[in-house]
Amino acid sequence: MLPSATSSGISRSSRDYDGRMDAMRDRAGMDDRAGERASLMAPGLLCGIGLGGLIYGMVFHRLLDWHHVLSNDTPMTGDGIGDNLRADGLFDLVSLIILLAGIALLWSTASRMRGRDWDGSGVRLTGWILLGWSVFYVVEGVLFHFILDAHHVNETAGANEAAWDWGLLILSVVVGVIGLAMTRSRGNADSAVRPRTRSTLPDVPPGRPM
Repeated sequence: MLPSATSSGISRSSRDYDGRMDAMRDRAGMDDRAGERASLMAPGLLCGIGLGGLIYGMVFHRLLDWHHVLSNDTPMTGDGIGDNLRADGLFDLVSLIILLAGIALLWSTASRMRGRDWDGSGVRLTGWILLGWSVFYVVEGVLFHFILDAHHVNETAGANEAAWDWGLLILSVVVGVIGLAMTRSRGNADSAVRPRTRSTLPDVPPGRPM
């Protein structure tokens, strides 16, 4: 009976050891995923806000010429032309600074993540960018279109100006919801955050005879 008892004891000890190691791996994986999500959040949001501002200015201020930053209060005549152009330029400059700050943070994050294979991080980064894009359009819309009444999305639409404002606001919220869902994507993170496989870990509990 002695060999059987010894074998049973060793088996239980091995199972306990494997369970502890699996728990340690799971905790390490959760910590890595949480750290990775946090490290992508700031650069993603800043890049999204900056891109949103630059594209907003290029499309609505210049390509379509639907409005300018101060066009509802300052007509595009005489000195008002210069005032609107300077306000548009300041708007673009601030957007560019925010975008560059996001790129700098993303570069720093990529340097820290070098050598670590986190599957799905590209999806989560895209999600944060979309969420930042949404934040820009929602804040800009509520502040400039509704509170300050400084301009409207399509000032050539006449009586339908408010419909354009609400349409862009609703679309921005939808994009934000999609982005938020993408930031919660896990991908194949359970295997990706574990740089060491079971073959690299000792399978024998401490004190077990070889």
